[in-house]
Amino acid sequence: MDTPPAAFTFMTDKESGKLTGREVKFATVSYFSSRMFTAKYEYDSALGKYKRFSGGEQTIDLESKEPVLLDNILIVEMKHQVVDRSGRREIDLQSGGKGYLLQKGKMNEVEWRNVGGRIIPFINSSEAPFVPGKTWVNIVPTDPGLLKSVTLNVQ
Repeated sequence: MDTPPAAFTFMTDKESGKLTGREVKFATVSYFSSRMFTAKYEYDSALGKYKRFSGGEQTIDLESKEPVLLDNILIVEMKHQVVDRSGRREIDLQSGGKGYLLQKGKMNEVEWRNVGGRIIPFINSSEAPFVPGKTWVNIVPTDPGLLKSVTLNVQ
């Protein structure tokens, strides 16, 4: 890269305290029927962050051994096509589609778009800002799609 990409849009601390959306304390993203390929997210209201689990174990930083704590979880569906006998896939990163954005225990349905090579969530045609902090992106196939790949504990 000759120049860095444009910065994402982030909200202020005051704005993040006023987030709206459906309350989601737990979310599960399943890629296959195996537990090894299932990511679980648990919102910790005391920390104001999501904890991530994979294969039944909490995700930790390789070097520090500290738990990975997330401020934004973006789950998007993209068209997948198997391209060879090994099961490798081509993923359509261009066309846009549906998604969920989880922040501060709240979930909003979004539309994602590829803007300058970056996957950006939009709500009502406006770019959805991120909470400052760490973001994890999950890409699920359009078949079976969000409704079958993602389980949300909606309150």
